Amino acid sequence: MSDSHPMNRIIGTYNALGYNVQIFEPKLSDFGIPQDRDDESDPGTSYLVGIVRDLAPALQLPVIRRPKLKAIADIIDYAAFPYRTRKPGLLSVEKKQKTISSSQRKYDAWAFERLHAKVEFGETMPSPLRKFVTLPDFADGVNSYVTHNKMAGEVPKANQDEAIEEADAPVEDVPIKRGRGRPKKLIPNRELKVPLHIERRWSKRGFDITARAGNIPEVGDGLPDLLPLTPQILKALRGIPSYWNMDIESYELHEQIEHLCEAAPPVVALAIARSIQAALTGDVVDLDAQNALEINPAWIRPGPRVESAADPGALVAELWKKGFRSLSLPPKLPGPPTIYGADDDDDDDWRNQLDASAKIWTQGEEEDLDEDAA
Repeated sequence: MSDSHPMNRIIGTYNALGYNVQIFEPKLSDFGIPQDRDDESDPGTSYLVGIVRDLAPALQLPVIRRPKLKAIADIIDYAAFPYRTRKPGLLSVEKKQKTISSSQRKYDAWAFERLHAKVEFGETMPSPLRKFVTLPDFADGVNSYVTHNKMAGEVPKANQDEAIEEADAPVEDVPIKRGRGRPKKLIPNRELKVPLHIERRWSKRGFDITARAGNIPEVGDGLPDLLPLTPQILKALRGIPSYWNMDIESYELHEQIEHLCEAAPPVVALAIARSIQAALTGDVVDLDAQNALEINPAWIRPGPRVESAADPGALVAELWKKGFRSLSLPPKLPGPPTIYGADDDDDDDWRNQLDASAKIWTQGEEEDLDEDAA
């Protein structure tokens, strides 16, 4: 985006094909994604939105008039604290204390302090996860690496500048495990080195971005003061539903973290799709309406991957038609699990509801939808 020449060449190519192209630079916090950028000159992720020239006057890029701001605590509640007790308050305090183990009570207290507040010396200290509604840019220093044994502090001060330059150069190629069907990739043997000012900026909001974990702490584990970065938490922060299979589970942990930090929030793609829907149909789409930008589990449908299809163009066209028609469906969102404890299996019922909703396209309802559309 900083170099206008290739961008102008790309836009010129689409113009020659009969498309009008606009550049969309969304403010993610307006879409409920808790991210803020300190560098206003850098727009972050940009989208090229094109439509056939005859319909270009009807295309209005997404505008959110009432930003959907949420506290970080509300966004990551189920992702960061899935084992906290969420039972309805029907039992007396005495009975609750008897039915919940000491480890569970300790976990619940830890989760409550991070979701709400804690009391120290008679003073209530609000949780940073409750105070803040945005986080620093995920692409700014979160995944900074240096090579092993090449850090400036290990050499005389006079040679530190030279050592810093050497730290950026790979010194040893180490094969790492890749996903299914992917060749082994050689990367430098390196270690995470997040700049101190970025680490402090995140710690003020309740996160230790230098601590990476594959799973969140469970009942009975050591409970950290600051939350580590886990794939589950990053999914929630990027607005990616927890039940989405992103095909990254077979990757190494550091690759999962990098992929999720760079992932484009799906709610922005949905907003763009609704704007295109309005331009193509003439319908009025209010993005500020309730559930207008809710991710619908009914849209999840198994099918062949585009890159492995015999006719990728035809598959993309068919997927687009199905997705376009599905935008007219009312959201069928199951509620969150009401019970979530150390010994509870009720969240399996909730996931079964999601699985059932996700099969809408494979159990005959697709044919009914086609008849209605026709």
